[in-house]
Amino acid sequence: MSADTGGNLTLHGYWIDELLSGGVTIRLLTTAVDYDDTDADLTAKEVDAAGYSSQSVAATEWSTTTDITNGTTTLTNDSVIDFGTADSDWGIVVDFVIQNDANPDRFARIDEPNDPEITEGEDVQFSSNDIEYTLGN
Repeated sequence: MSADTGGNLTLHGYWIDELLSGGVTIRLLTTAVDYDDTDADLTAKEVDAAGYSSQSVAATEWSTTTDITNGTTTLTNDSVIDFGTADSDWGIVVDFVIQNDANPDRFARIDEPNDPEITEGEDVQFSSNDIEYTLGN
């Protein structure tokens, strides 16, 4: 069995275009995403606190880079994604998703490796280039 598997450059581009088409929403989750989750599951797992709202990001606010040698395509946010200042404790964020606005059951899950506990008064944002989602080897 081959250890080098995955889509090619054309397929990676298609997947990213499908995800970003029509814009996306970034949602912070306090419960881990499961492989078979749907939009309804994400709603139940999302931060549920005063002052929190998910953030919409246009498709034009993302860029991709390719590494032909390693067979990867990486999606990166080009602008700041600002959730504002937490009006209350939001809990521990364990995952976040990049969710397609037109087809909300289509999303990319990103593990939050630091599992930050967001408390009242904290400014919450992703700076540009903070989010990287890589397809391929």
